[in-house]
Amino acid sequence: LNKVETAPFRKEPQTHTLFVITISNTTTANTETQSASTIKWITTVELGYATPTKNTSHKKEEKEDASVCFHCGNSPSSISSSATAAEGKSEDSVKEPTKLSKCAKCQVASYCSRDCQIADWKKGQGGGHKYSCQAYKRIGLKMILNSPTDQQNARDEIFTRVRFYICSYAVHKYQTLGKGFIFVQSDSTLAELSLPVPTDSYGKMFRTQRFVLIHYLTLGEYDSELCRDDFELACVRDSLKGAVEGSDTNVNDDDVRKGYDERKEVVMLMRYRCGHLAVGVAPLAPDYNVCKSLGRDYFGSGENGSGALQLNLDDL
Repeated sequence: LNKVETAPFRKEPQTHTLFVITISNTTTANTETQSASTIKWITTVELGYATPTKNTSHKKEEKEDASVCFHCGNSPSSISSSATAAEGKSEDSVKEPTKLSKCAKCQVASYCSRDCQIADWKKGQGGGHKYSCQAYKRIGLKMILNSPTDQQNARDEIFTRVRFYICSYAVHKYQTLGKGFIFVQSDSTLAELSLPVPTDSYGKMFRTQRFVLIHYLTLGEYDSELCRDDFELACVRDSLKGAVEGSDTNVNDDDVRKGYDERKEVVMLMRYRCGHLAVGVAPLAPDYNVCKSLGRDYFGSGENGSGALQLNLDDL
């Protein structure tokens, strides 16, 4: 674990330490063998933020012709220029740039040749396009998750990738703070984080590294600090209170009525740059005792145990 200067999104005392953990594709592949479908999502809210393009390398006015080959990175104009030079023609003789072909399954990934498409299918980023094709199909060229089902699947997948760290962190913090919840936030959109590789729908690398920043908060801290600085988060307070402490209201769900079991579950509040909020309860993975041991090894105690946790999803 490396200490870094990066400041968390939420203001914290200077004494807090921010940890950085890089999660490789190998870790992702291993965790995906266990299903995250048992996560119980209680509430989802769309805060209505404008669809962001901060992390994408193309401008708003650019359209489909801004795509580059997912394998070699060549753009239509560069391919045309290369072909023109090879044929000994002037650039003025080229009327239109070469068009890229789309993957027939996702209709997003673009390729300049069949050779590039074949090579990228098995040997591209993250094990090849065959592992990310469905994710690109889900977000499309606009990089938006439109349906609640797609949003839920994306949240499940993100949690699956980082849950060993989240769960051990939650158990570790519970030892000193008592019952609370994990606050997961990111400067990326839910759609951006849902992609297995750091490449947007135009075939271009994201300009900034994708990561999630994680805090463990009690409901008291949520009220006094988080909602004070960001009042919009108060809209999910009842759901959080019910998940953490139990609900006094007349609800049909026994788990919500009695609150979560800290030895078996973790409560999460997720917020992404697109304004997507979600409250859910997930099973601990691995089990409580293993999480307790991992938390002690990863996060230590004292000053080192009080910091926020930053999980980098892409290779540094």
